[in-house]
Amino acid sequence: KNNADSLKLTEYDYILIDTHPDFGTITKNAIAISNYLLSPITPSEHGYNAKFDLETRLEKFRKSLFDYRTGETYVDAKLFFVANMIRHNTSMSHDLLKHIEGDETVATIIPERELFNKATARHASIFELANHDESISKQNQKFIEHADHLFQELANKTK
Repeated sequence: KNNADSLKLTEYDYILIDTHPDFGTITKNAIAISNYLLSPITPSEHGYNAKFDLETRLEKFRKSLFDYRTGETYVDAKLFFVANMIRHNTSMSHDLLKHIEGDETVATIIPERELFNKATARHASIFELANHDESISKQNQKFIEHADHLFQELANKTK
């Protein structure tokens, strides 16, 4: 944060730091300099429990990194979760959705779609993929419009 001016960070709306899903030194440093922390939760045996685990670890980290003079933590990142790979036809997805219903820390819900796999394989965003492939665009038109809304929801949470 002290180097924001020299690095011209104000020229960016968002800077994403993608870390390994652990709580090692690199991840802690990324959290310490961040305004927001976004973490996926998935409909799996451990998906929802991982949410509580991260909340607990983050709170412990906040308490361990503070200004001794004021007692205030240096870690002020707001934690949000993204429900990811949600299927409309599985009990695990339904259970996860039931558990997160009304949870203000869940920024958005992203359904599982083959389109994400195709975009990853082609090293492109889903929007770029749809713009360059008419058949993909036609097959996924409704979802692509919905995806834009999902990203806007996420942006609104982090303002």
